[in-house]
Amino acid sequence: MVATLVVSMLAKFAVASADRCVTIYTTELYPTVIRTTGFSFQATLGRSGAIVSPFLIHIDGYFPGAMYFICGVILIFSSVGILFLTETKDIVLQDYIKLKNEE
Repeated sequence: MVATLVVSMLAKFAVASADRCVTIYTTELYPTVIRTTGFSFQATLGRSGAIVSPFLIHIDGYFPGAMYFICGVILIFSSVGILFLTETKDIVLQDYIKLKNEE
């Protein structure tokens, strides 16, 4: 019982930490003029997990282990997607969107 509580609290801490990192990184990626829109879109997609999670628990009742499989697949896709993000350390953040015809 205690081990389950400890593992669940560690998982909650990990998810909360990852959410804070995504928040900081997202605000660095978008130019200033669309930063709030980009962050709001990211936050909306992030909250969709709270909407879908009861359905995953329901599906797990019919197909034992399906919830863990689906969460694992999402985790793998997210981890691979993170590898393609750009590094923002020591670069100047954009204040505006540069158009193609601008020099």
